Amino acid sequence: MIYIPEENALIGISQTEFKTLHSIHWGIECYHRAIKQVCGIGRFMVRTSEAIRTHFFSAIRAFTQLELMRVEELIENWYELQRNLSLQVARDFILEHLSQKLGFTA
Repeated sequence: MIYIPEENALIGISQTEFKTLHSIHWGIECYHRAIKQVCGIGRFMVRTSEAIRTHFFSAIRAFTQLELMRVEELIENWYELQRNLSLQVARDFILEHLSQKLGFTA
């Protein structure tokens, strides 16, 4: 179903109101993008409703924690922690396999 606003609905909205509404809308879009891309709300391998609810709760809790870290200026944005974690995991993987291949201990 597509929502089509009334033709005259936007006539009474001032530019300031429009900017406010657009800002709110953009915040919602950013939240959806982050909870999907960073918190993995759409990536789960469970089928029971209990497990799906647990996964959704965990993703929303992860987003909340990221937002608290951003507000407290522990991270600059939501993607920073993900990028740093990915780099650390890749680094550890390479060092572990390199040390196994060469017989070193890291």
